[in-house]
Amino acid sequence: MTQDLKAEITQLKEQVAELTKVKDYLEIWKLQSRYAHLYFMMRNSEIPSLFAKKTPGISMDIEDAGIYEGMSGVKRFWNTVLSEKRYKATPGWLA
Repeated sequence: MTQDLKAEITQLKEQVAELTKVKDYLEIWKLQSRYAHLYFMMRNSEIPSLFAKKTPGISMDIEDAGIYEGMSGVKRFWNTVLSEKRYKATPGWLA
């Protein structure tokens, strides 16, 4: 393998690594944007669908509301503590 070919392969590997970082950044940005949209549109019952479903040991800790463990805890939080019904009925509520 020539020196030029080795340099080109090295450059291509660096480009692939950089593109992977960009792709990951965009996926995180889209996830956060989706969360914000659901939250501000008061579609809280849909927020648990954004959490990792196959990752063991997930938990959620939101301010003074406590720690909610597992998907059942996450769903319980968004469907009870911050349920759509609870806050839509409150005059003047703002997220």
